[in-house]
Amino acid sequence: MLKQQFTCQGSLGPSVRVAAVYLNKPFRTRAPIHRESSRLPASKLSFPTRAKPTSTVCAAAKGSSQIKSSTHSTKTEPTELRVLHPQIEARVTGKLKVSPLHSVHFEVYGNPAGIPVIVVHGGPGAGCFKNHARFFDPTQYRIILLDQRGCGRSTPLGCLEENTTQALVEDMEQIREHLEVDRWVLFGGSWGVALSLVYAQTHPDRVRGIILRGICLMRPQEIGWVYRPGGASKLVPAAFKAYLQAVGHAGEGDDRDVIELYHEQLTSPDSATRSRAAGSWHSLGGAVSRLTSASNVVQSWDGEGWRIRPHVEEKAPHSADRASASEQTQQSAKSSEPRNPSPSGAKRATQEIKAVPMSTFTAQALLECHYCLHDAFLANTPILQGIDQIRHIPTIAVHGRLDFICPACTIWELHEAWPEAEVHVVGGAGHSMYDSLITHELINATERMKTKAT
Repeated sequence: MLKQQFTCQGSLGPSVRVAAVYLNKPFRTRAPIHRESSRLPASKLSFPTRAKPTSTVCAAAKGSSQIKSSTHSTKTEPTELRVLHPQIEARVTGKLKVSPLHSVHFEVYGNPAGIPVIVVHGGPGAGCFKNHARFFDPTQYRIILLDQRGCGRSTPLGCLEENTTQALVEDMEQIREHLEVDRWVLFGGSWGVALSLVYAQTHPDRVRGIILRGICLMRPQEIGWVYRPGGASKLVPAAFKAYLQAVGHAGEGDDRDVIELYHEQLTSPDSATRSRAAGSWHSLGGAVSRLTSASNVVQSWDGEGWRIRPHVEEKAPHSADRASASEQTQQSAKSSEPRNPSPSGAKRATQEIKAVPMSTFTAQALLECHYCLHDAFLANTPILQGIDQIRHIPTIAVHGRLDFICPACTIWELHEAWPEAEVHVVGGAGHSMYDSLITHELINATERMKTKAT
């Protein structure tokens, strides 16, 4: 193993010493880990031997800017990658009316007497999937999946009216009360990190523990990193140019806000306009998120067009990656919408519209754009300013060092504000919860939270 010391500088204030441990081989040459079949118990499966995944573990004393690096003892941490638990069916499926307009879909899995945990999905607007329940031991957890307002199987689909971060927090409270949960664990990823932390700061007495993945605080600079010029646009210039052109933005010298232009098209009364805008919006996010997995390909210009070819032998995707792709395909397959213009006509970008017929694929793009345009409705209550209210809650955060959707600088800033939280920065991993290294760390976290969430 190569162990290298380096110093992080910049917005963190004082320099922070971190010990980073990297795998022997480059990330692109990792041997694939075959995940368990949902039809077989874990005891009947075997896996190829592989070096234990490594991460940076931060456990600094309160008030200190010094990060103490360590790794878990091999007596307590598995030496092979953890994989998803076998798939199970929901014990309860329902829909709760949380306002005169909105109803939210929920499902409950696992042990009715287990530790209650709610999965706070990303997006905004991505919705929950059955695989999300597989990050938890179903004999020990009571697992609650919730589709947030306007997305997934919640209704009305794509409705922006009464759709704010604060409203989503209160929906979670209504679900908690409806299911007669006293206190629960929050399991949030990406946008779900921001929503989990806002919920915890609003209702700290209802939170037993927090597990976070892909740290996102939905600050203007984080939103701009992906969707405005000057950030990730420097990493995927061709994709970003196409993203601008799709809404008629001229690029440099055009002072119009591209997010506002997308909002105008995503709220168009014409379904074809909405679908095209949604496709372009998602294409940019996909291009940025694929930067990690595209490390083993070459992009070539032959004088007439671009092509992509592998520079090492391609390998079949992991089963969990296939599951993730399947989830995305489910949304994409529904992206063709009927032409059913709203009689009210097009709305300005700063206005709300009532629900109109659309696919879950388009609804997610619309909700993401809506929350980005309004800075997630958090301008007056920045998350980092409320850490004192939740400092005492056991928290484990996992972040891929090669996460280009939510750059690692955000988790360092969260650590500086909240050194009591346990942090794992995973070398060679990206944004996806289905990245084998991220999956391993998340399941480690759910196992450790069994004793932390008292």
